[in-house]
Amino acid sequence: MDQVIDLSPPDERTSLSKMHRFNSFLAAGLLAGLLLSASLIHAKDFTVGLSWNAKESELVQKWEDYLILEGKSQGEPAGINFKWVINVANGDPARQAANIEDLINQGVNLIIARAEDSAAIGASIRAASSAGIPFITFDRASSSDKPTAHVGGDSYDQAKTTAEAFVALLKANNVQGKCIELQGALTDINAVNRSKGWHDVTDKSGVVVTVVSVPTEWNPELFRSGATNALRCDGSLVGHENRALRGMVPSWRAVFSGSKGAGQLGAWQYRGNRCPSAIVLLACGASGR
Repeated sequence: MDQVIDLSPPDERTSLSKMHRFNSFLAAGLLAGLLLSASLIHAKDFTVGLSWNAKESELVQKWEDYLILEGKSQGEPAGINFKWVINVANGDPARQAANIEDLINQGVNLIIARAEDSAAIGASIRAASSAGIPFITFDRASSSDKPTAHVGGDSYDQAKTTAEAFVALLKANNVQGKCIELQGALTDINAVNRSKGWHDVTDKSGVVVTVVSVPTEWNPELFRSGATNALRCDGSLVGHENRALRGMVPSWRAVFSGSKGAGQLGAWQYRGNRCPSAIVLLACGASGR
């Protein structure tokens, strides 16, 4: 008999609230760094260069809106007028490097960057340091040069703790699982850390095997084609990663209906786990043994 393992939280509103608080804490931490930096140089006008790698989700715009609004509301009582110079690289590391170089040439007081390429951002950190400009990485840490500060979550711990809970759930239900790992971009340190956290736990668990790891570059088409190819080889698989899933449920239904294990997938259900974790989709296909 097919078995569906449900990892969605008992109350999705609670999980959404936790995620919102987590993202608010990131932005609040960044704002605290801005206020401290401005106060240290006793600046009345403080120009922040904000370099986004891309604006691929509403969350990035919300972060930006929060920083600008709170910078104004908290800066004014402290006698600080925050000015913002914002650019977007549209997913291109070379363009982000050029954008940051432009911020340096404009003489901003501080640079904040969410890196498209966690290794390549090191060159921009060095350039800012040479110009005497503090550099804060946000959300995505540098894997090369160390910035002045980093504000972000622990993506390795997110994956590790989630994988531990997943393994415990499989063991409690006497289930042997197979997994398709749909990675994000290998230039994104968060994706790399989540993959490592997942494997550090599951590879020695004895209850789940990662059959294939597919880098998706956060591209929904690669997400779909990678899952399709794996499912055509083995219809009893579980998928994981935490990006590119929104809007993909119809494609997953098509993937499952076209897989050679489709006859065993009648009990398939979608479960969106919105906790900060590496597991977002579980399908039937882990059979009880």
